[in-house]
Amino acid sequence: MRILGQTSHHDSSICLLEDGNVLRFYKEERLNGIKRDSPCILGLYKIYEEFGNTIDYIVGEADDVSVPAICKRLFPSAEVIDVKNLHHLCHASLAFYSSGFKEALTVVIDRNGSTTNEGTESETVFCCRYPNTFTTVYQNLSNQIDGKYNITGVYESATALIDQHPLESGKTMGLASYGRNKLAPSLFEDGIPIKEKFTTVHKDYMWGSIPGKHHTVVNKELHSRTTGDLNEDNYHVYADYAYQVQSETQKAVGDIIEKFEHLDIKNVCITGGYGLNVVANQYLTERFPWYNFFFEPLADDTGNSIGAALYLHHELTKSEDPFDFKNTMFHGKEYPIPKEYKTCELDFIVDSLRNDKSVAVFHKQAEAGPRALGNRSILFNPWNPDAKEIVNKIKKREWYRPFAAMVLDYEAPYLFNMGMHEINDINCKYMTRSVTVRDPFLYGITHIDQTCRIQTIDHKHHLYRLLRSISSHTGYGVLLNTSFNLAGKPLVETLADAEKTFYNSDLDILWFPETKQFISKD
Repeated sequence: MRILGQTSHHDSSICLLEDGNVLRFYKEERLNGIKRDSPCILGLYKIYEEFGNTIDYIVGEADDVSVPAICKRLFPSAEVIDVKNLHHLCHASLAFYSSGFKEALTVVIDRNGSTTNEGTESETVFCCRYPNTFTTVYQNLSNQIDGKYNITGVYESATALIDQHPLESGKTMGLASYGRNKLAPSLFEDGIPIKEKFTTVHKDYMWGSIPGKHHTVVNKELHSRTTGDLNEDNYHVYADYAYQVQSETQKAVGDIIEKFEHLDIKNVCITGGYGLNVVANQYLTERFPWYNFFFEPLADDTGNSIGAALYLHHELTKSEDPFDFKNTMFHGKEYPIPKEYKTCELDFIVDSLRNDKSVAVFHKQAEAGPRALGNRSILFNPWNPDAKEIVNKIKKREWYRPFAAMVLDYEAPYLFNMGMHEINDINCKYMTRSVTVRDPFLYGITHIDQTCRIQTIDHKHHLYRLLRSISSHTGYGVLLNTSFNLAGKPLVETLADAEKTFYNSDLDILWFPETKQFISKD
């Protein structure tokens, strides 16, 4: 049975599920080069080119009117099921089935979900059980017309203060670490945003392929201080407010979880756009050490095509077979590398990294989510005191944003504050937690608050040998790891994308590990 899942929100994607396994996954931004674009039109045509009219069901959130028409034309025999009012359920479905838990509380913290007559989904908690039980035990519906705001909206008010699009709250998370003091009185009362402190405005943003006005939440008292010129002389007030929204929103999420301790369910999944907040995720693991957490790596709307397809699969089949979510972490098809580049052994790449050369990696399928996991990565020497400045120049991005680390799993506890029982934590394998750095000389990956988002690498990973070799020379197998893209652009998808990005940046080497080939500007 083939189920085509699709979503036409931002970060739109297409998933082809066959008998409960992901056969194909495409994200529109990777196909057309426009970050967060929607709907997933090119993805639909890619599925049709590869599989023709062999789809049994189409399920998803068809907000864009063009999507149902295209689906009907390409796949006329497929039964179409619309879940446009089940946005949070799609989030919860992917997180729960990916977690490996048979029972869990799944917490969805989102900017905007489905809209009903009562309001818009903001925070929802499901009690989930196999094969397909999703019982809503808590829901907060925001309604900005009536002045009822949500957790992510409060966070968004700090993003708006630095004149960034509401979906760029990852920048706010990086800036928050530079803050030290709460700038204003509490933004919440009994876990609910104080509506008098906020308002909704419409601002001009270029997002995706369509310019226009987008609504965003702002703090009434601070809105007049909005700046698009954040620099090392004026950042303090903005960092302090970012610090405040980070602190207060993560506590509000924790307070929601605390409401359900009486259910005696020890497994908790976190998803929705806020689920990508690695600082909040670490806070939750420290506040609730008795819970088993799973932080969905595709927590934004990217994963909802998979979630919709999985939900329908389990509803139809009542299957209790576990879902291998690792297959969802990479995107589309592999791209063959022509044998026309220079060849090298691993030692050449190791020596290049030790000599402060930047190395972009292009390997098989691209990562499906926003975090580079070694297939579309830029690697650099983390011990270099100027590493952040060098790589920020390459990426052409803001000075205050941190970089992640790629580290051998068995060496991670020596470099980072993580308990020995957490060496094999699945959340660390997919960069969904931030931990404190032990080593004072890891300049490139240590953020201003002494933390780092890490990716632990085991023997199955294709860069394991690289890190082992780095370890033999430096004492530890650790590298700075950031996504292979430039600011404002999606992760590179094709070989042509990789070459274009390489030649339009200050990158030193483009490496193809599978074929032992490389391109160099030397």
